[in-house]
Amino acid sequence: MVEQETKLPSVLIASMNYGALLGISLVIISLIFYVLGKGEFKVQDLVYYVVAIGAIVFGIRNFRDNKLGGVISYRKSLYLGTLIPLFGSIIFGFAYYIYIKFVDSSVIITILDQTEQSMIDQNYPQDQIDTGMYYSRKFAPFIILVTTIIQYTFAGFIFSLFISIFMKRKEDSLDGNLNSSKDNFNN
Repeated sequence: MVEQETKLPSVLIASMNYGALLGISLVIISLIFYVLGKGEFKVQDLVYYVVAIGAIVFGIRNFRDNKLGGVISYRKSLYLGTLIPLFGSIIFGFAYYIYIKFVDSSVIITILDQTEQSMIDQNYPQDQIDTGMYYSRKFAPFIILVTTIIQYTFAGFIFSLFISIFMKRKEDSLDGNLNSSKDNFNN
């Protein structure tokens, strides 16, 4: 009897695809907020997180049901659920980087003003404030990019810890017991 080689579906490829959908969705939502007039950041973040949760649930469920025959372990679900926002946040982070670097630098100015005021409030010497502000101005867009990726990936991991509890599904134990009974009977 010739054994048939089966290729398991790649979690990495699936997470890239669902992450791309998440990233594009977040960019579109950002554009909508921008066109409507900048809303409050708390409202935007809430919408982003709701969309991220939806993308994680959609991605895990679709992968489990369409690629794994309805079975997924907690570990694989958590892995997929963490990678989806990682790839989504990379796309969203780069789009946001381009926006604050080339379209609207007022975001950076606001952050830098807050940073400088915080340093003044903490009684830093003027030379340290100048040095800190020099590097903050130089690296602010990149730092925002990195923190965006870390923030959404970490949030996705936390969401996935809980989502995976409900999304995991083991192979039906009755079918597994019947198959093992048949194997025992045939031996």
